[in-house]
This record gives sequence, structure tokens and C-alpha cells, in this order.
Amino acid sequence: FTFIEAADIKENSKFLSSVFWDGEIPEELPYKNNVFLSVLDFDDYLKLVGYFLSEGSYSLWNGKIYGISLTQRTDSKIYNEMVRISSIIKKPYIKLDNRHPNECAQIHLHSKNIAEYFNENFSKGSQNKNIPEWILNLPKNKLEILLKAMMDGDGNVVEKNGKIKYKYTTVSKKLADQTQEIVLKLGYNPKISIEIYNNHHKTRYDVHWSKNSFDSERSVKD
Repeated sequence: FTFIEAADIKENSKFLSSVFWDGEIPEELPYKNNVFLSVLDFDDYLKLVGYFLSEGSYSLWNGKIYGISLTQRTDSKIYNEMVRISSIIKKPYIKLDNRHPNECAQIHLHSKNIAEYFNENFSKGSQNKNIPEWILNLPKNKLEILLKAMMDGDGNVVEKNGKIKYKYTTVSKKLADQTQEIVLKLGYNPKISIEIYNNHHKTRYDVHWSKNSFDSERSVKD
């Protein structure tokens, strides 16, 4: 292969849409500097990050952030795992909402320290969520843990005609782009579709890929 300038790419030029990715784990993991999160092993930390990106928000009091919360149905496959990981950090406050057939719960971790960490590293507001660069640069096996946790929250998996299709949904453009980057690093051929909701003044981004989309060629269109 050869390197060329972006300006020199012509319409219908073809390139491989997957990459060969090794990645690396930092000698010192940045989250270990946080007094609360440092008790987590690396895999549990990545799961917590994935759950927060998909199902997380901030706990507010008088307009100020004082913790984070994860929202999930109590009968879901990941609810107990969310509670387990949260309980390693500190005892969570769990608020149940039984107004609906599928009881929903908010798992709160009340700590200004934890809230500030997530705000600084993953931003505030669903439209602004993003992933720090050092996490994006992790090896495949760690990116897989993160992506699975994200998919367990806002993902969808469908098997049709022997083909497994995946979709991750977010209202954050940056998170959609970063999810596409992760999927690409894992060897798939991801695509993003966009849907605008005028009544909510939000844009939804769906990242799509499938099990048999390895090492695909993609054409550049004008």
C-alpha cells in the first residue's frame, strides 16, 4: 500500500475499512489516581465506563453535581452486575420505580469526587459524552469489554438469515464517532446512520456493523 494526501483521493477509490490494531495499556492507569475508583480492577472499571456512557447520568442537588447514577430495569441481564461493581466502590443508594410493569432502578453513587472524575473525563449531558484518548488506545481485548458494556446498555443485536447485526445508539456525535473507531479497531466495517428528531431538538446516531463485515473494501464517493 502507499500513503497519499486526502486531497488526492479520487471518487470511487477503494480502501480497506478495517485496521490491524494492537493498542497498549498505560504503565500507570489514570483512574487509579481516584481514591474511590482505584479499588476497581481494570475490567470492572471498563464495564463501569461502558454502563455510564449508555445508562449513566449525574445526581444533582440544587443544580450541583454530587454523584453519578446508572438506570436499569431490575430484571435486565446487567442490573446485578451494575450493582456489584458499584458496591465495590461504595455502598450505592438504589431508588426503585415500580410504576411500570418492568421495575426500573436508579443506582446512585453519591460522591462529589466520583462525579467530578466522570464530568472531567466523559463530559456532562448525553449529547456531549465521549471517551478519553487513553481508553481508545487500549488493546482489542480491553476495547471488547468496553464495547460490550456499552452495547448491554444502548445496543441492539439481531440475527437474521444467519447474519448477526449490531447497532449502538447515542445522541452524542463524538461518542458515535469514537464507537465507530472502536468497532473499526476490532476488525469490523462500521457505518453510521443519522436521524433528526425536530420535536426533541436532538439527533440520533446509530453505529451499525455485522459479524461478517471483516476487512471490507469501501468506495469513496464525492
